[in-house]
Amino acid sequence: MINVRDLMTDSDFATSYTVLRTKGKWEKGRFIKSKPTKLKYFGPVQPATTDELQQIPEADRTQETMKFMCAPPKKIFITREIGGDETADGAISDHIIWDGNLYKVIRVMNWRHHGYTRAFAYSVGEAPTDG
Repeated sequence: MINVRDLMTDSDFATSYTVLRTKGKWEKGRFIKSKPTKLKYFGPVQPATTDELQQIPEADRTQETMKFMCAPPKKIFITREIGGDETADGAISDHIIWDGNLYKVIRVMNWRHHGYTRAFAYSVGEAPTDG
């Protein structure tokens, strides 16, 4: 197998972007989100191809969709439960800030055996300017 991990950090192919990771928990019947943690990532960023868009639900295809890649141990996540019981904290899909725009991650493909993770995210508008 070809391991492309070195390409994930090659400045000829990669660029920097910020991953916003948010967790939350249920309190008195309401889901309360924590303040997002900003994580600095470096990897290739490309528009999703027509064939790749076919792997994404139709409703999410109407927005600009980008492909973000990163090398392990870094990861990109979609919504998931962090613990095994009903009171466990949950993690909300990552958001990504790149090129002045904010993107919501909608699909993640783990290709760790080939040296990378590939995530698809659609544009939700301009990136927040809150520093």
